Amino acid sequence: MAKDILSNLVKYPDAYQNGEDLQILTGERKALSANISYKGDGTLQSFQLGRTTFPVTVTATTVAATLTVAQLLTGIITGTSADGSTNAMVLPTGTLTDAAFDELPIGNGFEWSFINLSAAAADTYTITAGVGHTIVGAPIVQAAHASTGLLHGNMARFLTVKSAANTFVTYRIA
Repeated sequence: MAKDILSNLVKYPDAYQNGEDLQILTGERKALSANISYKGDGTLQSFQLGRTTFPVTVTATTVAATLTVAQLLTGIITGTSADGSTNAMVLPTGTLTDAAFDELPIGNGFEWSFINLSAAAADTYTITAGVGHTIVGAPIVQAAHASTGLLHGNMARFLTVKSAANTFVTYRIA
């Protein structure tokens, strides 16, 4: 997509202003910000794509569940449990994740966060692999209790990347 946008900026420089900020809308939750800069002779000098921007909706859960792609794409998932145990949050299958996108290229993906709002130390959440969807990094998100969450953090940031057709890897990045 960025290649097509860049091609249009080079072909049609009169359609854009030097230093102009653009909002590129490509569908639901796929808005990109970009800044373009032209040289004095009208040729493209620089093109900088920004981060994906979208309205944030929080998905809240209180029990173990299989996450949906739609929930991951909200960007923030919270868990609040009081059952005194670990709750498994199973990632959607690679096939379901791939089906949620129009031709997502291999090596591309999206970020999302899980925040454990549980008060008791025993109320943890574990992000668990689904079929065709693996996880790399510490999968446990500690509770907000002083003995766990305050020491280890009760929030986790993940990057989900397409590694092959119907196959995804979710990395814990923070």
